[in-house]
Amino acid sequence: SPFSRCRRTAEIAKEVLGVPTDILFDDRLRERWFGDWEKTSSEHYSRVWADDQQDPHHTVKNVESAVEVQKRTMALIQMLEGRYHRAQILLVSHGDALQIMQTALKKQSPALHRALPHLETAEIRALQN
Repeated sequence: SPFSRCRRTAEIAKEVLGVPTDILFDDRLRERWFGDWEKTSSEHYSRVWADDQQDPHHTVKNVESAVEVQKRTMALIQMLEGRYHRAQILLVSHGDALQIMQTALKKQSPALHRALPHLETAEIRALQN
């Protein structure tokens, strides 16, 4: 993700892992847009997630739908797989974006993203498509 906290995490990971290649930043890994609730109380997340379970296409309060997040993150995965066949890639992103992307990799509805094990800050989780 191009967001500053992800940039810094990617820089630290590159240094610790000794990765010689450049870091690539892509907007498709940005945090989910929470619409009218953006930059407000985090209590609204649970409302969005409850709505996601009922309808992953919902855009209540102009929130980016879980379906749209799944589409954009998987478009990136498809591009990376085509460009870097069999390479190991570390993606640095945000909770909702990664949780929703995992549903696609597991061939599940994005409505189920909160049922997956929660990703902890700086956790590395192996994913396969």
